[in-house]
Amino acid sequence: MTIVKHKGGGTRTSGPKTPHLNWTNTLNFKELEKYENLSGPKHSLPVGSSEKCFSQLFVTSDFYNKVAEEKNKYAALSQRKAGTVDNNWEDTNAEEIQAYIGILIYMGLVDLPEIEDYFQGDFCVCPLVRQAMTLKRFKKLQQYLHLNDEEGRPDQQSADSDILYKARPAVDLMDKFTQAYIPHCELAVDEAMIGIRLGAQLCGQTQEWLPDGGT
Repeated sequence: MTIVKHKGGGTRTSGPKTPHLNWTNTLNFKELEKYENLSGPKHSLPVGSSEKCFSQLFVTSDFYNKVAEEKNKYAALSQRKAGTVDNNWEDTNAEEIQAYIGILIYMGLVDLPEIEDYFQGDFCVCPLVRQAMTLKRFKKLQQYLHLNDEEGRPDQQSADSDILYKARPAVDLMDKFTQAYIPHCELAVDEAMIGIRLGAQLCGQTQEWLPDGGT
């Protein structure tokens, strides 16, 4: 659409006009094509397989090894920058990272006021957590949590810049989902139900403050 200004000061618009719409009580429903694509699980696990076997379809040992490697590298880098030695730190491994992530999942299912509550025996009994590691070790793993090489991070102004670089190994796990399961045509997408304010741009869009959630 263009705006044309006349000598007398008036203006008029030119270009395609919006078609006139009329309300009607007659509804015409278009019949959707029958969905005939294959859908459902794509794996060879036998019936009765453990939860751990199913989780390994999505989170493989390569991911645990990657997290352990980057966590050790970041701990060493942090100590070099600080010019001190963290005597309470020792390198981790894939097995411990798997236990650490298991604790995080457990904490999401069993809600307690403080992290310390999961490691105490007098207030609440959480033997799975206390058997996996101590509170001191858990906090150390939290302190040096890292998923990607900090020193190898591309410059943010370069063409190779990745806004999700720090979380890229976890984001790439999403590809595993399509390898193990093909969704049906009917899907439900949940939405954030609490207000958020994020300054980072994801997929070219900036998240805004939603005081009433998305509803």
